[in-house]
Amino acid sequence: CLDAARGDPDASTVGAVGSDPESRDPPPAPLPSFPTEADTAFAAWLASKGGAFTGAGVWSYVETGRAGDGSIVTGRNRGVFAKNAAVENGDVVFETGLDAALIVPSERAGPILNAVATQVDPEWALAMLLLRESNVGPSGPYAPFLRMALEELDDVRGKAEDSTFFSSSDPRATALTADAVRALRGTYAGAYHDAMVRKDRETFKRVYELTTRKFPAAFPEKTFGDYIKVARALQTVRAKGVRFPIEIVDGSVGVYTAAALVPVAHALPHDPNGAEPCVGVEEEARGERGERKKTRLVVRVAAAQPGEELRCHRGAAVLVPETNERGVSSDEGASRKGERRFRHVSAGLATGALTDAESLFRFGSVGVGRNARDAVVLTLLEKKDFTTEDSDEDDSRASLLKRCGPESSRVLTRDGPSAELWCAVRAATADDDEAAALVLKLKEKDASSDEASGRGDKDAFHSAAVSMLRRPVSANAEARALAALLETVAAILDGYPTSDARDEALLRRAPGSSSEEDDEEEDEDDKEDEEDEEDVSLPLADDVAEAVRCRLREKRLLLDALNGLQRAASTTLPADVRLDVVAGDGASLGVAADAATSPPGGFEVKKAAYEKEL
Repeated sequence: CLDAARGDPDASTVGAVGSDPESRDPPPAPLPSFPTEADTAFAAWLASKGGAFTGAGVWSYVETGRAGDGSIVTGRNRGVFAKNAAVENGDVVFETGLDAALIVPSERAGPILNAVATQVDPEWALAMLLLRESNVGPSGPYAPFLRMALEELDDVRGKAEDSTFFSSSDPRATALTADAVRALRGTYAGAYHDAMVRKDRETFKRVYELTTRKFPAAFPEKTFGDYIKVARALQTVRAKGVRFPIEIVDGSVGVYTAAALVPVAHALPHDPNGAEPCVGVEEEARGERGERKKTRLVVRVAAAQPGEELRCHRGAAVLVPETNERGVSSDEGASRKGERRFRHVSAGLATGALTDAESLFRFGSVGVGRNARDAVVLTLLEKKDFTTEDSDEDDSRASLLKRCGPESSRVLTRDGPSAELWCAVRAATADDDEAAALVLKLKEKDASSDEASGRGDKDAFHSAAVSMLRRPVSANAEARALAALLETVAAILDGYPTSDARDEALLRRAPGSSSEEDDEEEDEDDKEDEEDEEDVSLPLADDVAEAVRCRLREKRLLLDALNGLQRAASTTLPADVRLDVVAGDGASLGVAADAATSPPGGFEVKKAAYEKEL
């Protein structure tokens, strides 16, 4: 049960920042009424589902700002706070049964939405399930939970509607307001936002065909054909839902991604430093002899001190391939032959990466601290066959590049290019003879190992090339690869519409400003930036400040990557290979005349071009 909802005064922890009364000007807003009738109903509902806090955290309200300060918009009015002791990274604060969560795919979702989950996207399927359950009304089995979860977004939606961002002509399933999106112009995060908005429009058409078009009685046009309603439900799922693996046994066995709205976990903000997925699935250890063990959902949080609001890593949980234990069944009749079974994976889970761009799109925030797994996607501008005469597809440079993994994994991090990006760059910058030798080597590797065949194992198909191209192809080819990356990163950095000093000045005016991004002085040379759209003399709304923080982090990530590439160029190239980088014009190696172009076809360096990538 919820301690605060029972009236425990020690449990009514407020998420306030600072304790010096002199520092609060204007004075703090009056404390809200707590617990409310909705809190009490939610607590009773959780108890009926077997939900229980472990004692590490307590449910309470979130203080959203100061009296008269209309710029503070969080969209959250409930949260969980560390109670009497520090909480360690990965600690469990709450657990409950599977039937307390809305999960897709599942028996409750039904075959139509399960098909949407496995064929299109599980979060879209969960959004449709959320709409269906919400329409049941206050008598529905999930009504106390949905009332608590959905009401928390009213403030954000109200602001968005006032700014016409959620107008009928342009609804968007994002936590960002129009002002925050404007602050992302010219950034990778802005490109990610725009690409997701376009992708959502296309995905809605696919989901509509699988649901309302085929089954209008089950999915009425008035609700499920209304993109505004579906987009709002999807926004809720993205902001408050979790994702974890699920095994479906239906003639054959397949592992898919499940999307779920889990009580209590829905109220936890994202923390990129969380060591464990926000929600995991475990088999209950207790129980009398002969009693069937139950599957439980456990909510794990990131480290926090007493009184601090608890957060969790909201990235998708992924299955570690090395684990032997596949999962536990959520179906009492799972042993009956011929029935579809859903097995929630209970072991070997790890947290998937969540970039700042994705976090901002989903939650309206990049999270506290530094995101060690942040990344920016780069893509080749063009993929040309390197052969001069007709040959089969396996002998093309494009085919070689395909073996470097999906383009979404070709990223720059603070540590430099990912293995997949190195693979693609080295394949693209190798000369014709080197590329032909690489293709031949891969064919020999495939022939000697069945599991490396592209027709059998996709991971092995990619890993063979990535592993081979972890090392330079040749000294001259490596110089071309480094030149291409140096030119690209430098060009992207030069293209940002605001300077670091400009962003730092804005963040110093953000509510509760105190971060590693805010502590540098403004450079006189950047005063002219103050003529841009944001007025640095005015306080920023929360999500606008987060957008500014995101673009500043993005620039610093690219700068760290650039410095790393420069160090690599100075330490790995032989003394007789000269590297002269001219941004945008290719690299002159001074070794051979035919080695002066880098890379074939070039790289995307303009925002308008790499906007297409997710």
